[in-house]
Amino acid sequence: MPLPDRDTLRARLRREALAYDHPFAGRSTYDLAEFNAFHGEEFVTQAYWAILKRAPDPDGLRTYTEGLRQGIYTKPYILGILARSPEGQTSGVRIAGLERVFPYHRLRCRLLQFLHKRGRLPVSRLRRRVAVLETELAALRERAATAADLAALREAIGALRRDRLALAALLEARVFTSPGPPPAPDIPAAFYAGLEDAFRGDAATLTQGFPPLRPLVEAARARLREDCIALDLGCGRGEWLAWLREIGVRAVGVDLNPIFVARCREAGLEVHEADLMDTLAQQPDASLGLVSAFHVVEHLPFPLQYRLMSEMYRVLLPGGLALLETPNARNLLVTGGDFYRDPTHIRPVFPDTLAYLGTHIGFAPSVAYFYTAERTGLVPAAEATFADLTDYLHVCRDTLWVGVKP
Repeated sequence: MPLPDRDTLRARLRREALAYDHPFAGRSTYDLAEFNAFHGEEFVTQAYWAILKRAPDPDGLRTYTEGLRQGIYTKPYILGILARSPEGQTSGVRIAGLERVFPYHRLRCRLLQFLHKRGRLPVSRLRRRVAVLETELAALRERAATAADLAALREAIGALRRDRLALAALLEARVFTSPGPPPAPDIPAAFYAGLEDAFRGDAATLTQGFPPLRPLVEAARARLREDCIALDLGCGRGEWLAWLREIGVRAVGVDLNPIFVARCREAGLEVHEADLMDTLAQQPDASLGLVSAFHVVEHLPFPLQYRLMSEMYRVLLPGGLALLETPNARNLLVTGGDFYRDPTHIRPVFPDTLAYLGTHIGFAPSVAYFYTAERTGLVPAAEATFADLTDYLHVCRDTLWVGVKP
């Protein structure tokens, strides 16, 4: 075996010395999730040691820490900038998962920097609360010596994270969503519950269509190797929650309709009356094994569809499963009339669009499926042929999108 050359030995000795003084710096490969443990100035310091193998310069430390505090910079953006710098390329450090998400964070952060320089970035009560919490958090970190202090620190971190997510959602809505007409009055809960009962079908009929999904659920459970919680968004009357309970999966549902929530609770299901986007935003990163939403996306404008799938990706554990079912835009009987029986539907969602969006967000695989006859199996939508008009009439009425978080 040949002896290493001088440069190789020098690099190895330098890494060993760094590992002694700075344990997080003595490596050449990392996972993006490892940096979630650090925040603020500590995150910037660790990012410099990990990528550039040195302490941050005062300007870099101040600029990046302030950018994180203001919400203009994100952690993946800072890591990507450091890794792509000439000094970072020389160090040769690799961060798994960074290349996939960096383009989105670079575009988002540059847009926020542009707006911030022109004074158009909104400064709200929520932003001020984030600043106050960060100040309190820094003070707690300095004196976290007792169990009581540590408990307060954890509570402050949780509150800070929830407010940061809410602030990010607010900024994204203001920056990326054009103003529309004033909101319509709320639809009475009794009206929509009656609409579902009249046209959705009974619970027994719907449950008969779930068995083809069982292999997907069981595969996710095998990948995760632990008893993970499933979250069903817009759970309605709870048919999917009840079926998951039957196969031994602990599931929690959320719905805004109090009539549906009451019915689910009477059936012994764990359901909360809440907004699905708010509920998703409150979940920690990588905390759920399965997230589903049946016949929800067709009620949402595209910016919310994008945010929904992005949040599903964020909250899933690696190997976790995401499911969306929606009326099949390929079926002419659906798009030609049945879809508009529900006045709260906005527009059909094309199956190929769902598959592409899932891939763009990071799901792998990201596949749209059609149900076979009598909903006994699943066929990839990309394999379906539409040679003549009858194919558009006989294809199934619902499409199922399946995404797995790598």
